[in-house]
Amino acid sequence: MSKSKQPSFEEALEELEQITRSLESGKESLEKSMELYERGTELRKICEAKLKEAEGKWVVLRKDGSGKTVAKEISAEELTGDAHKSRPQKAPVDKMFDDESF
Repeated sequence: MSKSKQPSFEEALEELEQITRSLESGKESLEKSMELYERGTELRKICEAKLKEAEGKWVVLRKDGSGKTVAKEISAEELTGDAHKSRPQKAPVDKMFDDESF
């Protein structure tokens, strides 16, 4: 795949899985393994970037006043912002049993 055209997330993930299987097989030469490893690193970065880009995008479907379904794109912060404020904070598990009254 040329460097000018970046693969889709699905294409990059599929190629990364193929590289992983090839490396795990142990049948490749050291030189070929190094090339595959470098390509795998590039693909991992592509996948991470695409996931990060998608992370903040959510689509909420709702009905408007006329009963028509409307899609609205919102950020993850908008989606979870109020939910986090209204939820009671839980104590970390390691702090739950600090009391020696047991």
